[in-house]
Amino acid sequence: MAGCSADTFSNVTSAVFACLVRKAAEQGVTISGNSGTASKLGFKFQWNYDPAASSLTIKCLGKPPIIAPCSTVKGKVREIVEGCGGQ
Repeated sequence: MAGCSADTFSNVTSAVFACLVRKAAEQGVTISGNSGTASKLGFKFQWNYDPAASSLTIKCLGKPPIIAPCSTVKGKVREIVEGCGGQ
């Protein structure tokens, strides 16, 4: 199970982060705290939210390689973050 490189997003205010927590919960993924890891269906993600810098780093630590290439995983993460107002 290979992972992907990390992406860092800016303009991640507390409201944007709260939106991301809600979207994750809608998919059955619990995000607890400003940093941590979460797994579901063979995907494992790590996040680090820095409220002082309004930045969020997300890294896919593991994924099923045949189902989703890194470009697809990273594109979906970017779509969700930008949908909540991050950049």
